Amino acid sequence: MATCSMGFEHADPEPEVIPVPVDSGTSENDVRIAEVQAGTDVALAEIRADERVVEMAAELERMRGELAGMKTVLETLAPPPPPEPEPVVIPVPDPAPAPGDAEGSVPDVAKPPKSKKDSGWFSGYR
Repeated sequence: MATCSMGFEHADPEPEVIPVPVDSGTSENDVRIAEVQAGTDVALAEIRADERVVEMAAELERMRGELAGMKTVLETLAPPPPPEPEPVVIPVPDPAPAPGDAEGSVPDVAKPPKSKKDSGWFSGYR
């Protein structure tokens, strides 16, 4: 028994028990259990992947069926396109020969007269 500062007697406090971690290491059984668990996880992942492939194939076929049904409905409900009209060909008349030109040659074009400013040695520099 211990006496406190107030003069009362108290029972001695029991020391607090602190658990000490014990490293037992890995045993052969722990390794075997981990191998079995890893094998199980891999097998389950493969099964889920195969199931997903089957689900995706079924979804694809369902979508193809829906698309085929929509095409059928659109073909039956849509009116046929109107026939295209025949193109109209307008005949072009032959050009008439110019009066006074029996040979069909082009008449000579007269050159404009030169002005006095344009003649001379400096005419090309202006």
